[in-house]
Formats: sequence, structure tokens, C-alpha cells
Amino acid sequence: MAGQRLALVFWIALVVGLAVGSVTRQAIWLLALLGLPLLISGRRCLWQQGLWRRWVFWWSLFAVPIVLAMPDAVDPERGMRAAIRMLSYLLMGVVIFRWPLAKSDQSRYVLWSGALLSLLLVDGMVQFIVGFNVGGEPLYQDIRYGQRITGFLGIDYGWVIAVLSPFILEAARVAGRSGWFFWVAVPLLLIAVLLSGSRASALLMLTGWAVYVALLWARLGFGPARQFMHPLLAACVLALTAVFIDPDLNQRWTDALGVFAADPARWDEALSLRPSLWSAALSVFQEHWVNGVGLRGFGEVAAADLASVDGLPDKPQGWSPHLAVLEVATNLGVIGLIAYCGFYASLVRWIALAPISTLAPGLSAALAFFPLGSTLPLFSMRVMSVAWLCLAMALVLAREQQQQDDEAAVACVG
Repeated sequence: MAGQRLALVFWIALVVGLAVGSVTRQAIWLLALLGLPLLISGRRCLWQQGLWRRWVFWWSLFAVPIVLAMPDAVDPERGMRAAIRMLSYLLMGVVIFRWPLAKSDQSRYVLWSGALLSLLLVDGMVQFIVGFNVGGEPLYQDIRYGQRITGFLGIDYGWVIAVLSPFILEAARVAGRSGWFFWVAVPLLLIAVLLSGSRASALLMLTGWAVYVALLWARLGFGPARQFMHPLLAACVLALTAVFIDPDLNQRWTDALGVFAADPARWDEALSLRPSLWSAALSVFQEHWVNGVGLRGFGEVAAADLASVDGLPDKPQGWSPHLAVLEVATNLGVIGLIAYCGFYASLVRWIALAPISTLAPGLSAALAFFPLGSTLPLFSMRVMSVAWLCLAMALVLAREQQQQDDEAAVACVG
């Protein structure tokens, strides 16, 4: 009993840590330190697990191009740090794979994860209503569009909510068979991301929800999918109403219609300077197409091309293409691009066939790695930490489900 409780606490600590960048960073390094001796002592046992081999294969599709990009890296020091960070993700996975989950109903993990992550929504709504959140953080003043909610997560709030929303949706599904929890969770999620001011995160979340409906329909039938679809439709109507009523939201989303204008200058304004970044990224990729310029080297190489663009941050080292697939192309070249496409295709196929218990972390990982993601840099600590932790959780849940199915089959034969 104590072991089951400890496993649950460990799991919940990991999930909650996903929402806090600094906590996640420290947790991964700690797990990596623990993982090194575990890997040395249990490498044979681990390698016998098919899902561990899949984990290593997926990890290598990033690690190998990163190593191949290092000889031509614009900033070798940053490239070396990135390679060490990739190694930490592998070692972190060792601990998660070696830590046995409780053999009882896995819905407990989903319920606790979704319930605790829902506190992020409460924190954001409190900040919107009273002007500051439970930690005393005030609303963020956007120079262009007015105030935005951030909770205690800062400007990453919208992206974190969007990517981790499958945990909350799955908790709502498991908690109430009638589906009424969806009527609370879905509108809150959509309104929170809208108020965060991140249009890209809102579109990313809606994309994930479309996949969520499709997976529910394919795996559980039309009934569970319909329970989610009705609240989603109501939430979209509510969101559109809010966009029309609130002046800040109205301007933000009305400006996005500039993508249909004939004037290229409108595109930059509508997409918050992303077209200029994409154009520079394509130029960098064409010049360094084999193995790229190394991780986080885009800003330095593209500095001359982007010097005339007003509104970019002062530090070119922090610039990124703001499109995941272009970030891979510029940083790792065609080698990395091929590996990334192979990885994502394999991930999507695995999620479609994996047990339903893996849906929340699996879909969250797919959203974090999404090729058209443009909110945060793909290779940033925030994105990669969430992505690899969710991926490890999904694989371990799949392993536990597979073991339970095998035990049930043996018991049935006996």
C-alpha cells in the first residue's frame, strides 16, 4: 500500500512539475543523476523492454542530428550544452521506466493530474478578475494589445495550458461518465488561453482537441466523443462572443485577418513578425542545408538579415524561427529534418494504436513537438522538458497496461 502511494506521489510530482519551468529543469537533472547508475546496473533488463527500445530510438532521432551539427555549430558552447541536456532526457527516462507504477486502476493518475493542473486555470481566472493571481503577480501589460493573464507561469501561460489540456480533458472524461465535467473544463480552458493573448497557442490547443475527438471516436465509439463535442461547440460560441465583446481580444483576432491581405507588410503585423523570421530561416537553411548551424544558432546567423525588422528583442541569441519545422531545418539541416519527420510520423502512429490510458501524456507530447508550433522555440528548456517527460509517461503507462493485459490473459487461461 505504501509503495502504491509513493508511486502516485512520484507521478503527481512529475505532472505538476510540467507546469513550472524551473521545477521541471531541476527535476530532470536530479532524475538524470539517479538514472546513470540505474542505467549501468539495469541496461540488460531495460533493453528487453520493447517500449524502452522505442524510447531510445525516438531519442536518437534528435540526439544524432544534434551531434552531427556540432562540428559546424555557430556557437559550439551552446551546442555542447544542448547535447548534454539531450543526454539528461535519456537518463531521466531510465528512472521513469525503472519506477513501477501501482497495478491498480490507472484512472487515479489521470484524475489527480487533471485536478492539480486545473489549479492553473483557477490561478489565471483569479488574476483576470481581481488584477493579480494567488501569488500576487499582476496582469501582464502587452504593448500592442493591452493586458494578458499569465498566472504564475509568466508569458508561457497560454502554451502550457494548451499543451497540457489533454490531462484536464481526460480527468473530466474519467470523472463523470455523463460528461458534465466537460461543460466546466472545456470553456475554462479555451477562455484561459484566449485571455493569455497567445493566438498560436489557441490554435494549437484546438488542433489537439480535434485529434482528441477523433481518438475518442475511434477507440471508444461515438458516445464518449459526443460528450466532448457538445461542450466544445458551446465553448467556441462563448469564445467568439468574448472576442466580439472584449476590445483587446477583438483587436488581437481582427488583426490576424491580415494574413488574407495582398500587402506583405500586413502579414508581419498580423502574425507578429513571424513572416520575417520564416523568410530569414529559409535563407539560413538554404545556406547551411546539410547539418544546419547548431542548436540555437539561428539568431546569430540571421542577425544581419533581421537587423532592419522593428520589434524584435534586443538579443539576437534569443531569436528563433518561431515554427518548429523551420527551427529543426535551420539548426540541424536536412539530416535533422528527415529524422524529425520520421520521429513525428512514428509518434502519431503509436498514439493512434496505444492504450487509451496513454492518451493524455501522449497527446500532450505530440502537441509539444507539433511541427507547426510557433509559440515557443522547439529546443527551449520549457518545450523539450514537457515533451520528453510526457513521452516517457505515455510509454510507461502503455507498458503497465500491456503487463496488466498479459496477466489477465494468463489468469483467464489458468
